[in-house]
Amino acid sequence: MLHFIAAMEPITPIFHWLCVTVFGMTAHMIIRRLNGQCLFELWHNRLTHCCKQKVLSAHKHILGVPKLKGNPFYQCPSCNHAKPRRRSADTPKTTLSTTIPPTVTLADLADELDYLDLVSPETEFPDLQVCQMFYMDFGFPRGKTFHLKDENGRLITSIDGYRAYLLIIDRKSRYIWIMLAKTKQPPLLFLQKFFKLHGLKSGRRLVRTDKGGELWGSYAFRQTVIDASYLLEPTAPSAAFQNAIAERPNQTLGNYMRCVLHAANLGPEFWSFALLHTVKIYNMLPHSRTNMSPYYALTDKKPDGSNLRIF
Repeated sequence: MLHFIAAMEPITPIFHWLCVTVFGMTAHMIIRRLNGQCLFELWHNRLTHCCKQKVLSAHKHILGVPKLKGNPFYQCPSCNHAKPRRRSADTPKTTLSTTIPPTVTLADLADELDYLDLVSPETEFPDLQVCQMFYMDFGFPRGKTFHLKDENGRLITSIDGYRAYLLIIDRKSRYIWIMLAKTKQPPLLFLQKFFKLHGLKSGRRLVRTDKGGELWGSYAFRQTVIDASYLLEPTAPSAAFQNAIAERPNQTLGNYMRCVLHAANLGPEFWSFALLHTVKIYNMLPHSRTNMSPYYALTDKKPDGSNLRIF
């Protein structure tokens, strides 16, 4: 006669241990059948803590994601901890002047106006193609609890020796490519392979970047872009909005990285692993501008998310 004793012990809101005792031996199994609330929480964690709207619509854009039902009372502790909150509009921190000082004339601003008079790509290219216009920017993650220096005295901010990353975004599809870097020098070999693999061979092609010293200040970088038959278009000084397509994902990816690291109880030194993971998920999720995932806009195929796991 079998002595069967089962006890269920909750360990997380998602999974439960099922302890089964047979002939005095205890076996632990995991219940994988979840209710709607736990299933939503599970995919919210798998999709790098993105917003509720993207989680609910993920099944339309990613293969292997079930149709989810949101929980209006669910509050993710990692999102509340890692995502910054907007300042109140009642107490502005800065004041802006709406008038130009009388000592400054339009002639003095001639150089600035030449840069500010940039034509919108949709107006200049009514039939903008994929990989016809790229936006590039350098990012430098910083953590308060992890700082090392290599044998050459360079600062290291990740556990695997990286300190920066190169961000490349396609204007049409909004697909993101990431290249981790150990120095502030642009990865020329990677860029050469990138243009050879993804660059167009004919027509007018553009690369927009800011006038920072990492990219625009490098003669080798400018020559690499020219050799790929792309026109390099710098933004105006103090005009980050002209490179907003590359600047804004820095904030989005930063929020995702902080959330997954907080949920995994890992320190900031693992940002390089978290960044690669979040970029992969970012390209799978629908973009608000195109109403489709960047992966689908680039390859015309839906990404497969059946093997996605929590970071």
